[in-house]
Amino acid sequence: MARVRERMEEVEELLEASAVVDACVRAGYWTEAIDVATRLAELHARLSLSRTEADTGKGALVLLDRVRDEVSLALLALRARVLESLLQRGLKLPAAVRGVGILRRMNAGGIGLDAVPGHDAHAGLGEEALRIVFLAARWRCLRAELDSVEGQMAAAGITLVSPTTAANGNGNGHGAHDDGPVGAEENDERTRWAKRWIELWREVVGETVGMYTEVFLASPPTPHEAAESLDPTAPLSLFLASALAALTSTLKATLPALTATSSLSSLLTQLSYCSHSFARYGLEFREVEDRKSTRLNSSHLYDL
Repeated sequence: MARVRERMEEVEELLEASAVVDACVRAGYWTEAIDVATRLAELHARLSLSRTEADTGKGALVLLDRVRDEVSLALLALRARVLESLLQRGLKLPAAVRGVGILRRMNAGGIGLDAVPGHDAHAGLGEEALRIVFLAARWRCLRAELDSVEGQMAAAGITLVSPTTAANGNGNGHGAHDDGPVGAEENDERTRWAKRWIELWREVVGETVGMYTEVFLASPPTPHEAAESLDPTAPLSLFLASALAALTSTLKATLPALTATSSLSSLLTQLSYCSHSFARYGLEFREVEDRKSTRLNSSHLYDL
């Protein structure tokens, strides 16, 4: 009887595994959820092997398969939560390390995701995919923050002008019917919003570069990673090129409408700070900065 009661307790724990994993996922105990799923996968592997050798335990294996199906659904919810966390504006290095670490453990295999109907067991997030997914999430975060600022600018009656509009003498952002220079008050307002845009750009891009470097580039690549076709720095290079293109486009659209020398000098100082901040990561846009400085100092703003 004692042995039966002992087995009953094990069976009860097994039946509660899916509920435990789901509770851990909801409560934010992601590592614990992976631990439970891993132990369940190990038990499944042992039972499958013993059944193959002795042709016994069919009923137990069927029960375990059912539990694994339920656990796999909870793990899919966990992956969705982790991916969503990478989109958050407040993401910092510890949370990024934790999230990517969870995705790596899930990708290691054997924890039951292949038990989900319609799920491709070979469609996990490998290291190459993880790098791309991480940067794609940070790009969405960057664009969401910048779009929010641009929306607030539009609500305040400030719109970015195109270089073509500026060259035609309509560079004040109010439309083609207003050809005069902006007043001092509007100039200050435009400067404030431009500085806010650049500051957000610097923060999100800088944090992304720092996190990517620590999470994906700090450790020597494993033999498997070394054999990958995509260079680990390639996704980051694309991210930075896109981010710099967005910055350049905004500067071209913003600077022609600013008339006060103090405003232009303030923005140039902010851009210089950005350049020095990113220099440690090898991101140099001194050439862009120097070109802007030369044109500002020569007052040929409409040539941008």
